[in-house]
Amino acid sequence: MGDDNQGTTQFSRNKLAYLVLGLSILAIVVLGIIAISKSNNENDAMMVFNATLPVFASWIGTVLAFYFGKENFESANAQVGSMVQKLSMKQKTQAYVDSIMITPYAMTSFKMTTDDKKEIMLSELIETLTRYHVSRLPMINNKGEICFVIHESKITKFLAQSDKEASQVTLEDFLDAYKAENHLFTLNESFVIVSKDTLILQAKNRLEACQKCKDIIVTQNGTIDEPMIGWIPDMHLLGFLEA
Repeated sequence: MGDDNQGTTQFSRNKLAYLVLGLSILAIVVLGIIAISKSNNENDAMMVFNATLPVFASWIGTVLAFYFGKENFESANAQVGSMVQKLSMKQKTQAYVDSIMITPYAMTSFKMTTDDKKEIMLSELIETLTRYHVSRLPMINNKGEICFVIHESKITKFLAQSDKEASQVTLEDFLDAYKAENHLFTLNESFVIVSKDTLILQAKNRLEACQKCKDIIVTQNGTIDEPMIGWIPDMHLLGFLEA
């Protein structure tokens, strides 16, 4: 609806411009003919031209100034907008990751009560994913250290190719099946780790350098043997940069 109104307004302006230009030219021609035909004195004809020509010229000048001025303004405005967008993107990437990370209090994670992966059933992961309506699940040990990041799509794919129910599959079975396909859910295979004082640009470059990685895990010093203090999924990062 808005585009239709804008198009109608533009069409009306074009008609007005053509009308003013046409009438101005016609008026000059008509007055010239009248002045020449009705007057025997060349000075009178020139006087008419000198009096009327500036008026019509100002009309034409106003129309031309409006259109050319409008185009110049739009062009300049577009350039400024582009510069602001580039500047904003640069400013965003120079911030630290802890300014955009999801903290443990705001994220859904799976706390492993045991290090024995045989005692954790795949159905437990599915239950957590379903209950909190999430599609990714960072798994941490009892020290709060990141162990795996499991994606719901990988579970769905596994079950589609398996003849077992999720309640019959252990976490170890699941991980071993993907390990056989050369797919791991560990550091530098599924996620990267950075320190809290890492620039967003640096974290973005780290993530892009790891082809299989989709998540950024944040710890105090950027090592795996310390508690996770933040998480940045790739879509979260992309949404921040494009906002």
